[in-house]
Amino acid sequence: MSVLEMVEHLAGMQAQVPTSPYAGLWSRVDGFATGDLAELLVDRRVVRIVLMRSTIHLVAADDALAFRPVLAPMLAKDPYARRVPVDDVVRATREILEREPMPPAELAQLLTERFPEHDAEALTHAARAFVALVQVPPRGVWGVGGQVKVTTLESWVDRPLGRSTEHDELVIRYLRAFGPASAKDFASWSRLTGVKAAFDRLRPQLRIDRDENGVELFDLPDAPIADASTRAPVRFLPEYDNVLLAHADRTRILDDRARSFLSRENGYWPFVLVDGDVRATWSRRDGTITVSPFDELSRVERDGVVDEGRRLATALDADDLVIVPQ
Repeated sequence: MSVLEMVEHLAGMQAQVPTSPYAGLWSRVDGFATGDLAELLVDRRVVRIVLMRSTIHLVAADDALAFRPVLAPMLAKDPYARRVPVDDVVRATREILEREPMPPAELAQLLTERFPEHDAEALTHAARAFVALVQVPPRGVWGVGGQVKVTTLESWVDRPLGRSTEHDELVIRYLRAFGPASAKDFASWSRLTGVKAAFDRLRPQLRIDRDENGVELFDLPDAPIADASTRAPVRFLPEYDNVLLAHADRTRILDDRARSFLSRENGYWPFVLVDGDVRATWSRRDGTITVSPFDELSRVERDGVVDEGRRLATALDADDLVIVPQ
């Protein structure tokens, strides 16, 4: 796949850490270079926007336009957002941001001047919940970065939002990337409620199995399933990668011991998969990629981690790879 095709295939990548998708795409796309994604951001073919789970995602522009109306009810549940005159705040937000992108703090100041009877936090929450806001480049561009500036999705890509609010197409896109999966898995990934009706409507079009606990698992009829004996390659993946966040039950790759090493206050550290299991964390700092295994790796496993880590170091402009003794 091309980089754009992979972003579309995954139905987006969580990206509140702006550099996360670069490692995630490098591990998935043969020949990926950081400039490939940077170009898509600058050309407005992919955007950074709040979507699933009310978090920043990197998605194709077409998907942002289609997904945002479907996810709108979930985003609108922000308790702060309802404390202001929503319609008036939405109009003001559009008027302000469609003149020029600006940092959220400046938007908050201008909204407060227009609505002095309301506090800035409630106003900015309403703008974020009820207006499709994108973070514009250079934010998210490898090697450049910069402060967050936002504008409306529609003005940035010069196209209107989609009209459909049904879950069905989003379910299909989710299953294409992450099936077999349960309705609960989809709800965990999207944070939408009332998803059972969509799965019931789609049932005739889907392949249905059950897991060892009797839970229904849905998939697309032509989706491949790897043989259980297939050995999975070493992969370096970023914090918040979909591999961890796309299912309600993460024990298939993350046992309790690994979780204790991987967890931090607001999520997970970047991690290394060895034969499909989380076995180490990794970080990139001061030109060095450091790998910290949870337990002892076999010689073959260690060699695989070293080889993949050195390739990643080259791709992400790091000079050295260090594996911390367990």
